[in-house]
Amino acid sequence: MTENDIKNILHELFVIHINEDPFSRIDFFKGEDKLGYISIFPKETKGIKKPIVQKVYLVHKVDMIKVIDYINERIPIQEGDFDIINKTIYDYCVELVKRYQ
Repeated sequence: MTENDIKNILHELFVIHINEDPFSRIDFFKGEDKLGYISIFPKETKGIKKPIVQKVYLVHKVDMIKVIDYINERIPIQEGDFDIINKTIYDYCVELVKRYQ
């Protein structure tokens, strides 16, 4: 399973971005059925030695079991696929949060 395979599956789902200050929540739907959500906390952090400000995105709450089940229905998940699935879902959601800030 590749990152592009997972992104294509995520694009099949209907996604809603909700701002719940200070969190951003991404809800995943298939039709009218809610499959899951991820809540992300965007935070700025400043370097200790250098005044570099970076934005980090912390995952606050997650319920993605049905989304992962849906991915498994489309392409069977192998033992080593969970790291790429988690990273791809995180990256996908962070891109949505960045787009709507």
